[in-house]
Amino acid sequence: MNGFNVWLNFQPLALGIDKDLFKLVNDEQFPGGSKKVVQKVLKMHTRHGRYLAALVQGGERYQLEGVINGVVSEPERLWAAEKIKARQ
Repeated sequence: MNGFNVWLNFQPLALGIDKDLFKLVNDEQFPGGSKKVVQKVLKMHTRHGRYLAALVQGGERYQLEGVINGVVSEPERLWAAEKIKARQ
């Protein structure tokens, strides 16, 4: 995943990116890879403080390749702000 700038920079990911991640991991890196492992890695990434901070800022969501695919909604921004506040 570190080959993708959106991942390294914790930019908001496109909704449904889990399917793309599983395909990437399974087809290119680890044939027979587990969906549960991909979901766990994705959950760890999207619960990271830097990712939550990016959601709070709002703006565009991105595919792994950097293509814009949607925007962060106001309820998503508020959810991320609540998660950050709960950690403090």
